[in-house]
Amino acid sequence: RKRSNGKTEHYHCLLSATVVAPGHSKVVPLMPEFVATQDGAEKQDCERNAVKRWFDNHHARIAPLRPIYLGDDLFACHPVAKMVADAGADFIFTAKATSHKALYDFIAGAQASRHEEKVRRRATKETFRYRWIEAVPIRDGNDALWVNWIGFESLDAKGKVKYSMAWVTSLSCQHEDMGEETCALGGGLGPGLPWRRHRVARDARRRR
Repeated sequence: RKRSNGKTEHYHCLLSATVVAPGHSKVVPLMPEFVATQDGAEKQDCERNAVKRWFDNHHARIAPLRPIYLGDDLFACHPVAKMVADAGADFIFTAKATSHKALYDFIAGAQASRHEEKVRRRATKETFRYRWIEAVPIRDGNDALWVNWIGFESLDAKGKVKYSMAWVTSLSCQHEDMGEETCALGGGLGPGLPWRRHRVARDARRRR
């Protein structure tokens, strides 16, 4: 690819997984899976194919840890979520409205549970707003996997939204304090395994 300085950079693209757990500062990197066209394949490889290969190769070995698989919006799709669920594992994937039209159309017509809490951070006050709906389809179709949806917003003292994010998960959303439940996501039942995409540069220039 062309860089802004006009030079060409060559790179490898890979998918990596790392074991993380709440309350622990250490992380454990696991074997990556390169995004590369496989022998005999007619189509170009992609991150979703790479994550399927990674799961087939490594899930059985780490299953006794009861991992919760974490991933960005790219992995919040029916095939990946069903793959994890069919293996008896749990997941939490970021789910953006721009890439999940059927999911958010369903949410728009449903009544979400809500919870708000006031938080003081030093001299500032914030409001954490949680919404969640259980049993929503991850995509259109009669065979769509049903997931639980969680939305989070952080508002300043004037009520302006400073940050917002949403997830789909196989975990139950029933909790007396949704704030604690959201904080527990990614490790409440065991270690979390974030899947991330990386580009490993193969720059011909030597780094000083």
